[in-house]
Amino acid sequence: MNLMDREMIFYIGVFLTLAFIGYNFWLQLTKSDERNDAISTAISEYEAAEQNAQTAKSNAIAQIAKAYGQDTAQKVIDGEIWMDMPMHLLLMCRGKPNDIKKSIYKDTVTEKWYYGEYVNRLGNYRYTLELILENDYLVGFRDLK
Repeated sequence: MNLMDREMIFYIGVFLTLAFIGYNFWLQLTKSDERNDAISTAISEYEAAEQNAQTAKSNAIAQIAKAYGQDTAQKVIDGEIWMDMPMHLLLMCRGKPNDIKKSIYKDTVTEKWYYGEYVNRLGNYRYTLELILENDYLVGFRDLK
């Protein structure tokens, strides 16, 4: 094998290496464009869902004001809770609880709703607020922190 053949093999190797690097670079650009398109689609869908949620909440507040009065609607908006508050208003006000413990006696259904979940230093789950409901109405609450 003479010098010319070795040189030819060297340049073919360099060419193949550069072609491989160029192809991988092109693949990365294509994947990056696809990823950016997916991210922009997800952002636009999130913003649309957020807008729909805000519209639904505004409609629900309007229905609460119509059914219970503007004072009650304002309390729900402000996040206030009160005794004998119906469960559906409590869900609008505080959202879904982190945990629910349910007890059923003869004609009474008691539920304890827990909010503000955190992990203590021993690794156990604890809560900052407990709401007690009987037959779908708030009858008590306590601060657990």
